[in-house]
Amino acid sequence: MLMDMSLAPVIAQKRAGNFGIAESTAVIYAAANEGATTLSAVPDGCTLDGNNAPAYKIECTEGAGTKYTQTVSRSFIADPNANNGNTIAFPMDPPEFYTEWNCPGVDNILGWPEDPWGTAYYNEGTLAGEYCIPEAAQGGIDPNDDMSTWLWDLRVHFG
Repeated sequence: MLMDMSLAPVIAQKRAGNFGIAESTAVIYAAANEGATTLSAVPDGCTLDGNNAPAYKIECTEGAGTKYTQTVSRSFIADPNANNGNTIAFPMDPPEFYTEWNCPGVDNILGWPEDPWGTAYYNEGTLAGEYCIPEAAQGGIDPNDDMSTWLWDLRVHFG
């Protein structure tokens, strides 16, 4: 027991050193790639999870194979317009803000003519130039939606 107590500070120091190296590697990578259109090479001892791109998680390990192994993960968002390498040229820029009103779509209950993006008449005529919530974003964005049919990138506000 006395031997364990005398080694505890040495073990803690080794783990803290490995944690510091793993954390600085993960933080530097996440900071360097925040908002980037292309990601830099993944450092040694790290793995990159891009399953939720453009949100990524970098996980770095130091001291692998020892009892002093420390693993750290950091998350970051790359360029949301990069769309996992598939570039889509949207015909319009997204508005800065939206009202709480939904654009009248196919199933609107008020009987308005269909204007799923509000660009035909609804935003200018009814909302005095403000923007209604496009039909594609009402109730949340469907990840399987065909974004090539969108007038602007809805992921900026609703993604």
